[in-house]
Amino acid sequence: MKINAFQFITTDIWRLRLRDLPPAQSFLIKHLRIIILTVRRFFEDKCPVRASSLTFFSLLSIGPLIALAFGIAKGFGMETFLETQVLNKIPAQEEVLQQITQYAKALLEETKGAVVAGFGVALLFWSVVKVLIHIEMSVNDIWKIERSRSWKRKISNYLSFIVLAPILMVIYTSIPVFLSSQITLIAEKAAIVHKISPVLLGLLNWSPYVVICGIFTFIYLIIPNTHVNFVSGLLGGIIAGTIFIAVQSLYIFSQVGITRLNPIYGSLAALPLLLIWLNLGWNIFLIGSEYAYAHQNVDNYEYEPDFSNISPYFRKLLALQILQLLAHRFLRNEPPLGANEISHSLEIPIRHVSDTLAKLVSCRLVSNVHRQDFDDYVFQPASDIHLWTLNYTIGAMEKNGVNQIPVGNSQDMQRLEEAMEKIGAVIETSPTNKLITDI
Repeated sequence: MKINAFQFITTDIWRLRLRDLPPAQSFLIKHLRIIILTVRRFFEDKCPVRASSLTFFSLLSIGPLIALAFGIAKGFGMETFLETQVLNKIPAQEEVLQQITQYAKALLEETKGAVVAGFGVALLFWSVVKVLIHIEMSVNDIWKIERSRSWKRKISNYLSFIVLAPILMVIYTSIPVFLSSQITLIAEKAAIVHKISPVLLGLLNWSPYVVICGIFTFIYLIIPNTHVNFVSGLLGGIIAGTIFIAVQSLYIFSQVGITRLNPIYGSLAALPLLLIWLNLGWNIFLIGSEYAYAHQNVDNYEYEPDFSNISPYFRKLLALQILQLLAHRFLRNEPPLGANEISHSLEIPIRHVSDTLAKLVSCRLVSNVHRQDFDDYVFQPASDIHLWTLNYTIGAMEKNGVNQIPVGNSQDMQRLEEAMEKIGAVIETSPTNKLITDI
């Protein structure tokens, strides 16, 4: 039974064709695939190692980050309120947090001097930007994005985030307190509000959860250097936010318990537990990012166990079918198609289509053009389709890449090469070597 279950999770579930299943079963299988893909890629992408790296960099920048938060909060006259709320959120970490806030205030005071003001502010920003750079690198790796944003775009995005993050922190800590006081005040004056005030106050307990999920969603939508569907980013944010709130509650409970059991060792354990908390937080962040990726790209993994074992013959057959479709549409003067549209038209899994299109672009049979309306790429012929015979297209695919390397050029190798060229010449003149548009 265990072997069958393992085989179903690793192999059989990816061989099911979702469009052939009933809606309810298709929905269940799809979301089970998302969960499996999230867990599997979490370890394949070495997310625990990435979380440790982010923990290290965030620990180095926690002082400058809080200094920036206090600086912005001070501009709104909320410096004391922010400090109180931060300490109240993690009561067992009061000693460590007080030391960090004192360091942050001292760091903020140092930047007020006329001589060191520019350097100090630059140092604060660079400490935070360094963390953001590593966050973006980790998320881009999860989304399999090789090119990062330009530095101009990075700086504008990072500055926006640095300004917004403290404001969101203030909102996260102040909304429940502010709304609770307002509801209580209004309830004293209005009888109707007084009756429903317990319900409203109960709903307020969910406001931190909503804000946290919103922050995660915002990050998942903005940071990857690619288009992220809103639903995928939202679901990733909800998953990460739910786990974060649950782990935070458990963490606070354990902190308070340790402190009560042993005041001495509870205080000494504050810093290691803070490191554990930071590491857990980054792991949760990466889990949410993996879920967002899995939700958006789960269709690409259909028939994945068989994909790596496809024969060269079948790969050529798939490529010829795609080329034939593109050529027919070009002759009929129809608009080019994207990868998803090609997949739907030919009923070929999107993962196979995407991989085949990349190879066809590489061998210059197909070109990709950015489509502004859908923020994706469409594909069209890159050469004269009246040359697209079976032999021409297969030869272009087979000869794509390096065809000469310094190896022993023996007489046997020369004879083999001549024999292959003669076979190619025979195929070229064969009546079955038709244009793919005529087949």
